[in-house]
This record gives sequence, C-alpha cells and structure tokens, in this order.
Amino acid sequence: MDIIKLSQVNDILFSLTLYICFIVSDNLVHDMQNRMLTNELHVDLLRKQNSSLENFLLATEERHNELRNQSKQEQSHHRYSYANEIVTPVCY
Repeated sequence: MDIIKLSQVNDILFSLTLYICFIVSDNLVHDMQNRMLTNELHVDLLRKQNSSLENFLLATEERHNELRNQSKQEQSHHRYSYANEIVTPVCY
C-alpha cells in the first residue's frame, strides 16, 4: 500500500507542478501583453511628438526664409537708393 500512496503523491505533485507552470506561463503572457500595450502607447506618443516637432520646424524654416527674403529686398532697395542719390560736392 505504501507504493500506491507514493505513486498517488507523485501524480499529485506532477499535477501541481503542471498547474503552477500554467499559472506562471499565463501570468507571463499577461505581463508581456501589458508591456506591449504600454510600448505601443509610448510609440504612438513619440510619433505625435515627432510630428508636432516636424511641423514646428517647418513653420520656423518658412518664417526664417520669409525674414531672409525680406532682408534681401530691403538691402537691395537701400543699394538702389544710394546708387541714385546725387552727391553735392562740398568746397572749402
């Protein structure tokens, strides 16, 4: 009878081991799914931030070009004004 009891104990231990492995595996799967979801949310947030920064950079670049062109036009206008200016000689 002792052998039968030992066999039953081994079966119970094996069943418990399988159950524990299942629970651990299931917890690992849930943990990995949660991490993947969190990572996807972070990636989405980073994409939105990147898009926002790209738009800001584009607007800044456009404004820089506008100011540069305006400055060039003003410099060209000043040069033209000086070229047409009549200089009166001063005699001492």
